[in-house]
Amino acid sequence: MFSFFKKRIDKNLPLFSNIHTDFHSHLIPGVDDGSPDIESSIFYIKELVKLGFKKIITTPHVMSDFYPNTSEKLLEGYYLLKKHLEEQSVEVEFGLGAEYFLDENFDNILSQNQILSFGNNHVLIEMSFIEPYRELHQVVFNLISKGYTPILAHPERYPYFANKLKKLNEIKDMGCLFQVNTLSLTNYYGTTVQKLALQLFANNMVEFISTDLHHKRHLEALQNFPVDKQKLIEKSNLLNNTL
Repeated sequence: MFSFFKKRIDKNLPLFSNIHTDFHSHLIPGVDDGSPDIESSIFYIKELVKLGFKKIITTPHVMSDFYPNTSEKLLEGYYLLKKHLEEQSVEVEFGLGAEYFLDENFDNILSQNQILSFGNNHVLIEMSFIEPYRELHQVVFNLISKGYTPILAHPERYPYFANKLKKLNEIKDMGCLFQVNTLSLTNYYGTTVQKLALQLFANNMVEFISTDLHHKRHLEALQNFPVDKQKLIEKSNLLNNTL
């Protein structure tokens, strides 16, 4: 993969200028456990722009038990938020996707062509933190068969993959790309998560990195992101710029 992060870090540039695109966040107000209102969403987006992001693709949860969001509902919130951003002249390219929890309802969404994809038909998926989704292989196959490119959100955060890079390689062999959370490179989620995130980077198993921004604590941690981890991102062959 071609690296878009060849240039050395310029101390005068914002932290994440080299990443360009963030495509995992929860900024549509009031639809999940992310931003509660328009004012908060605009604040978070402005702060992400200050951190160097030129393009933000926000991805609300779609989860039948907790966040049964439909494409129509999310698009309604997206257009409203986008209108406010334009009115305030926020200079950012703003897009919408979704973070799809793999459950019994996802097959219905896919079969009904209700998927909110982004980039080149990329689709962000996630699994339970308790156990892997048994039909993951079939889901990946179905997505690819329909012309989508599946991206597994934060594989480093699933505890059942700790010290099991072989299992993660098997998922990659299915045709699934990996997105690591930026803060996973620190100990924000704990040392076990950090260790696996660093292992994934060391083994060139990461295509994308994104903030997974939900709230102010995430933002504050991003604003204090350590320089050594910034350098790790810089020298990695990430593909955020292609979205």
